[in-house]
Amino acid sequence: MILGQMLFLLKISFSRLFRLSLNPNGAIKEFWDSSTASWALNFRELLKDEEVDEFQAIIGLISEG
Repeated sequence: MILGQMLFLLKISFSRLFRLSLNPNGAIKEFWDSSTASWALNFRELLKDEEVDEFQAIIGLISEG
């Protein structure tokens, strides 16, 4: 799948997380922190329980990608 299409599908599927993101239009590769070998996603506020579930799901998807 082309990365642009993947990002579009993620934005639709996880729209709440994208609205809370400090960088909602960033490319997926911008969120990888090579110094810690982990994803670095920053949000405007603390995530609620259901948003934590979504966060775990999106991390799982982009880690597979």
